Amino acid sequence: MAGFGVLSEIGLEPAEKHVAGLALPLETRAGAYLLVEATSGSTQVPLDDILGATLEWGMEEEVVLDGALAASRTATSTTT
Repeated sequence: MAGFGVLSEIGLEPAEKHVAGLALPLETRAGAYLLVEATSGSTQVPLDDILGATLEWGMEEEVVLDGALAASRTATSTTT
């Protein structure tokens, strides 16, 4: 794991209002959001598969309401 952050809805609303092009890439709004950045020194480690399976498990267990995987820094900072 390279980075981990928690964002609140209270903090996200002003950012969305004042930062051009910023939009939540999720369909469901929530009180808090978790941002995880994962890196690997090897292309043999299937990070997308690992994170996708973890996200899917969280949704099945109803501990995650919604989620999205970004493949690049560009995908994390622009609207869809």
